[in-house]
Amino acid sequence: MVLESALIPWLQRGNQRRAVARSLVGIMTGTQLWHQARLHAPRINLRDVRAILRQLETQTLVRCINPEATSGRLFCVTPVGRVVFDQTFERSSAMPSLPEGVFPWQLSFLFRGHVRQAVFRAVCEPPLGKPLEQSATSIKRQLRETCPLTLNQTIRALRELEHAQLIHSVDPVCRRHLYLPTPEAIRLAAYLDRTPLPARATR
Repeated sequence: MVLESALIPWLQRGNQRRAVARSLVGIMTGTQLWHQARLHAPRINLRDVRAILRQLETQTLVRCINPEATSGRLFCVTPVGRVVFDQTFERSSAMPSLPEGVFPWQLSFLFRGHVRQAVFRAVCEPPLGKPLEQSATSIKRQLRETCPLTLNQTIRALRELEHAQLIHSVDPVCRRHLYLPTPEAIRLAAYLDRTPLPARATR
């Protein structure tokens, strides 16, 4: 506890450091964190965020859950960091753990594409009264108001999600492919409901 208390003044000394620490909620990529941190420190850039994350990792306040990744690295608050951040910002930063059976690379893969995110949500959350199995055309129709896509974009995202083992084709032999989420995808969708993807900050 003495060590944790000593970190609070260090965390408070830098405006950008505070902005990054305050913005890290759940599991986030560096880019997502940058967009959120700009709400508190408009002049911060992505290079600043990466440098601060390294500092926070050195102080055991933050950890990267997929350090082997060359892109889309995911960061979360450590138990020590949770205590320090909660005391510093007077908040509760309790975070649900990654769902069982979901790998960090799958979450990173999903985070890096807004089209994949939209199609993933559409597969996991079919409209009320509609069949659980959905075709690319029905998914495209479902997203036309919130995320307009071409049929080719929809099909490409579905293939990517299938390759990532987040969805599967009900009958791959049939010409009209129908898709369902995997059990891991359903758990991941529930996780994202508790720790939603942050919106990008605007200038």
